[in-house]
Amino acid sequence: MKICRSSEAVEVSITSRQIPESIFENRVPLLSELSVAERLVAAHLLNGLSAKEIATSLGKSISTIKNQTSAIFRKTGTSSRARFTALYYLQCHARSTVSSRFGPSASVSATSR
Repeated sequence: MKICRSSEAVEVSITSRQIPESIFENRVPLLSELSVAERLVAAHLLNGLSAKEIATSLGKSISTIKNQTSAIFRKTGTSSRARFTALYYLQCHARSTVSSRFGPSASVSATSR
């Protein structure tokens, strides 16, 4: 999985309990409203894990993961894993493109509908 970090993408393995610090940074507007627990679930969603796999990895129940996934979709204005993932990578790509063209202080906004 690639995590957006300013103008670069970093390859990350989410199979362990180690979650990259960048998932907790507010560099991607899509993640700014998410709690720490929701960001952990989001990182796993972006890596394509099922609710059962995420629950096992984080030591939580499947129903907790499903509730957190619903909260992620509600807070990000998305309605599926595919839309959430697409919007996340759109924002990562847009931020790195804007940053490389206009400097690191430039910003971009993307919404899903």
